[in-house]
Amino acid sequence: MKVLLKTIGIIAMAAIIGFTMTACPDGGGGGGGPIPLTENQWKEGTISKADGSIEYTFVAEFGKMYRVWWNDGGQGDLTYTGDIKVSAYKSGGEPIDNFTDIDSAWGTAKTYTPPFSLDPDVITRKETISLRVELKDNDVANAGKFAIVYSTGTTKPPNFPSSGIIPLTENQWKDGSITNANGADWYSLSVTSGTEYKFWWNERNPNGNYSKSADVTVSAYYSNGTAVFADRPTAWATPVSFTAASSGTVYVKVTPASSGTGTYGIVYSTGSDKPVVPFNVPATPLTEFKWEEGNLPNTNDMDWYSLFVTDGTTYNLWWNERGSNGDNTKTADVSVNVYKSDATAITISNSTTAWATASSFTADSTGTVYIRVMVASSAYTGTYGIVYSTKTPRPVILPANITALNANEWKDGNITANGEDWYSFSATETTTYNLWWNETGNNGNGTKLANIIVSAWYKDGAVISTNQDTAWATPVSFTATSTSTVYVRVTPSSNSSIGAYGIVYSTANTRPAATINVAAVPLTELKWEEGNLPNINSMNWYSLSVTYGTTYRLWWNERGGSTYGDGTKTADVSVNVYKSDGTSISITNSTTAWSTASSFTADSTGTVYIRVMLASSTYTGSYGIVYTTKTDRPLILPATITALTANVWKDGNIAANGEDWYSFSATDGTTYRFWWNETGNNGYGNKSANIRVSAWYSDGTLISVLNNQDTAWATAVSFTAASTGTVYVRVTPSSNSSIGTYGIVYNTGTTTPRPLDLPGNIIPLTADKWTDGIFNAITDVVWYSFPVTQGNMCLIWLDQDPEWGSFYKSARVYMSIYCSDGTELLANGYRNFWQSMFYHTPEKNDTLYIRITPYSSDYLGNKGYGIVYNIGGQRPAVPIVVR
Repeated sequence: MKVLLKTIGIIAMAAIIGFTMTACPDGGGGGGGPIPLTENQWKEGTISKADGSIEYTFVAEFGKMYRVWWNDGGQGDLTYTGDIKVSAYKSGGEPIDNFTDIDSAWGTAKTYTPPFSLDPDVITRKETISLRVELKDNDVANAGKFAIVYSTGTTKPPNFPSSGIIPLTENQWKDGSITNANGADWYSLSVTSGTEYKFWWNERNPNGNYSKSADVTVSAYYSNGTAVFADRPTAWATPVSFTAASSGTVYVKVTPASSGTGTYGIVYSTGSDKPVVPFNVPATPLTEFKWEEGNLPNTNDMDWYSLFVTDGTTYNLWWNERGSNGDNTKTADVSVNVYKSDATAITISNSTTAWATASSFTADSTGTVYIRVMVASSAYTGTYGIVYSTKTPRPVILPANITALNANEWKDGNITANGEDWYSFSATETTTYNLWWNETGNNGNGTKLANIIVSAWYKDGAVISTNQDTAWATPVSFTATSTSTVYVRVTPSSNSSIGAYGIVYSTANTRPAATINVAAVPLTELKWEEGNLPNINSMNWYSLSVTYGTTYRLWWNERGGSTYGDGTKTADVSVNVYKSDGTSISITNSTTAWSTASSFTADSTGTVYIRVMLASSTYTGSYGIVYTTKTDRPLILPATITALTANVWKDGNIAANGEDWYSFSATDGTTYRFWWNETGNNGYGNKSANIRVSAWYSDGTLISVLNNQDTAWATAVSFTAASTGTVYVRVTPSSNSSIGTYGIVYNTGTTTPRPLDLPGNIIPLTADKWTDGIFNAITDVVWYSFPVTQGNMCLIWLDQDPEWGSFYKSARVYMSIYCSDGTELLANGYRNFWQSMFYHTPEKNDTLYIRITPYSSDYLGNKGYGIVYNIGGQRPAVPIVVR
């Protein structure tokens, strides 16, 4: 390639190289060949494809240093989005050392100096330098716009924006704001050759009039990029001036100094004096006694407030900041300054803290003053509050939500740990006001749980009462010294003394009735309500309507043995009763009511409220409560109760510690008879459980004959209903080993027989035809049936072992015979029914049911039996069995 350069000359080779570069993808940045650059003039380009590139060139003299900068989305002034890399090549296409795929040259230029040569053929020549621009990492995510420039000077040429340049007008201040540390604002003005121009800018103290927060640096350039002045740090007391070298446009660039973002102002003049600076700040007007909340998230932030003052009046400022200089709710450490509208500073008694003692000033003229709040320490930014008053008490810091109190109307609240509730009412000068509050224990009517502390202030912050602990028997009273709003704050006495409370005020001396206003569950007589108290601060409310003179009995089911409950509950509770006006009603016992009710007699008609609370924090959880006007404790009924039907057996299966519940409707004066089928001789012998049965009326009255009754098979247990209603029947095992199957049934009447408990697999008999049977287990039961006609005698024979039967059978059995209505004709008959048959003449058409069971385990297996019946004839012959 060097041979080619010497042979065809630098110009020819440059043409060849230019052609070669054009062949590369242009990424949308051109396409017509390399783009020439002009010194000190930024050139913008856009690459939109991952493999795109744009080629730029400039002519460099040997021995002279050239600097290249580019402004992109990776490093720049945030005006461009494309993130690029740049490589440089000599005329012959040879890469320039240390200038390949460079991705940043904004803060520091990338330099190249063509080597100086004494060769007379070289020293007079120049070299074309090519700059190839590509996307960083060849990634389309970095696509976008960029700008590039070169210079032989040491200072980066200004990159005048294509839009957004603000024209300046002589002697007119222009306010600006820079929010980004890499940002810049641009201004322009027209200058005349030979004329002197002076610039001032207004920035943060001490280089301004206190109204600005930015710390800025200012530069100015002629339109060709030549610097007028560069990176001047201040021009407040003394202007930055220059005499225009030529007529045209001058561009002014404002950038933030280190961490100097915020507001500023700038102006120019051809006169000698600084133009008057307007005190132009966006200020929030302060209202006397009203705290304003502010936030200064950054060190350079400032907030402005304004208030109208009267000559000779003293104004007090308080501010709420971090630590002991506030109420511990704020995070900022602030300083405060006050200025007149012409920016003259007003001396205040203290600018660093004003919480315990106000920072004050006395106005020497009438007009608007401005209050500036800034961060005093970069370590403590964030929230603060500020307020003013012409009075001496510090105004109260009020929350956003304040509840209005109405005279003589109780207001219920619920205070939380570290919480505070605020109330207000209007007071009239010289009027006396009384405050009461309803809280826990003897300091209330017993309906509340919290223990509270109450304080009160006038609107101007003057203290009425501070941290009063109780006001139930005796109110907190005061006579208003002015017509004003009164603010009342409620806090818990401790973080464990939380929950419900009530508060009221009146101009009368008598406490308004503390009407109970709670979400109460209405109680239904005889119906148990289930409740839960998960912690010591819990309480549940119930209500019931009472009638004057009537006695009401309460029972509750709680933890412990038979004295306190049924063993199913976990809570230890106490119960209190109140009238709707909050008056306590005396009950016979408030700590336990299981064996014996806790009762009261209503002295008026209306609604009463029942409060259930924990008696001990040790025992929380479940309980039950019920009431009645009768003497017996109402039943605790399960969720599942099985209905009984007269004459229909109901089979059950009882478990250890279990209980089954049944019900039926009873009519006053009707007699009801109960039987149950259980193990052994107390049943058919087909059940395994030994049970006990109890029964109650729905009001809880025990039916005395059915109080853990042990057996009812041979003889029914009967009672005559004392009232019309539901009867509830409970079945339990006689012991935890006496569990299993059972049956129960009822019917009506004083002499009616026990209903049959018939199985589903009854074997029909045919007259004169022997039917054989066999037993596999001692618990086997076989049922037979046949129809009978009124007046026609029927006869039944059994073929058993050879002593009581034919030669062919070997078992012995029990036989029971019943009419269809349950009348028992034979009970467990055990005898020779071969020679002396059983006979019966029916009084009506009916069906007879025969029950056969094994006599003992000796007659199980292949030792069978036979049965037959006929109507008034001889015993049928037994079929011959050939062995």
